[in-house]
Amino acid sequence: MRPIRLPAIAVVGLSCALLAGAAHAQAPAYHRVESKDLAWTRKPEAADMTLAYPPAAMSKDRSGAAVLECLLTPKGGVDACVVLAESEPDFGQASLKIARKFGFDASKTPPEILAGAVVVIPISWLTPSAGAPTLDYVAGRPAYLITPAKARGKIACATKAAADQRCDLHALSWERQPELEETASAVRSVNDGPAVTGLLCSVRADRQLDGCEPMGAPTDSQVTAMDQLAAMFTAKAEADDRTPVAEGRVMLRFNWPTLRRAVDASRLSPPPKP
Repeated sequence: MRPIRLPAIAVVGLSCALLAGAAHAQAPAYHRVESKDLAWTRKPEAADMTLAYPPAAMSKDRSGAAVLECLLTPKGGVDACVVLAESEPDFGQASLKIARKFGFDASKTPPEILAGAVVVIPISWLTPSAGAPTLDYVAGRPAYLITPAKARGKIACATKAAADQRCDLHALSWERQPELEETASAVRSVNDGPAVTGLLCSVRADRQLDGCEPMGAPTDSQVTAMDQLAAMFTAKAEADDRTPVAEGRVMLRFNWPTLRRAVDASRLSPPPKP
């Protein structure tokens, strides 16, 4: 496939996962499909994205991002896309416009997998001078390892023993984090409280989170939901810069309105039946 070079505008990678389930003739069971299981043959080109770029954002040199969830078609396209997350509505609409430019080789995917198959497509809209914003539509992102700094660190992290302590932040990727649909019950149980809260946790030898402390003045329902979600994560042995997780504590974030929109929009997490 001819490579796509987008100097000012970029499409980021596709992410999906396969869940077991049989398709029903009238109401197929939806499954996630990993991008490695698909032979992608086309993506939007620079000209496509330039034409679809929101005019107001372009005039102000403003970048954006959106995440789509789409059905895979038997002919190798995507259809019936919905917006799971967006930095602003114009970028969600622009992403829907270019969704038909994605395609894959359907002959390399078994028909039984294509029935009800769902793919998640994150799309970044970049200007020459601005990077795309981060969309916190999945629980526990972003996450950081926080370590006490020998010199003056990036953030204050006082303790009773060290009131003036400063710490360093290290970006952290998860060994295992819950899929959107796994978080739906906990996310839907939260109906009040601050829009964004967090947890500060220790990491056990088995790299499960432990001893978590709530951050951001969460309500009782948010604390309960965060405790449920924390049990679904497994940390890596090292942060992205190879700092051992044993040297600090892990901080993870929950953007509740964004999480709620994503689980409510996704076909993989339909609302419970009354």
